[in-house]
Amino acid sequence: MTFLYRRNANYSSVVGGFDLITAPLDGTILPGVTRASCLALAGDLEFQKETSLRLHPHELVYTMDDLARWSSEGRLLEALAVGTAAIVAACNRIGYEGKDIVLPEAGLGSVGTALRKKILDIQEGRAMWKGWGVVCS
Repeated sequence: MTFLYRRNANYSSVVGGFDLITAPLDGTILPGVTRASCLALAGDLEFQKETSLRLHPHELVYTMDDLARWSSEGRLLEALAVGTAAIVAACNRIGYEGKDIVLPEAGLGSVGTALRKKILDIQEGRAMWKGWGVVCS
């Protein structure tokens, strides 16, 4: 699992307040272009406006206890796995201490869908994005 989407502790319907969290690159997870692309897109105001998402991307050390707590508080909304082959894939349940933490979205939710679509559009030449692609003739 590379990204978590949660309602942050300061959430209000007026201000927004949704965190897109990934672990820091401290050896826990591998660095990668897709991870970096997701972080860059999530923090980009143009992407947020285009997708109507208000995201605050963070690199944050978190534990399984944190995930369980966020889930029980109704704050854990989506879990995503990202990588070169998968691009962006949903994680719908996480096993922990003999129980499942079940995510509310079945399949990709709003964040996963938006990130996957944008990255594929850029990769496949349907969209240009801030110099990320070069047209080859």
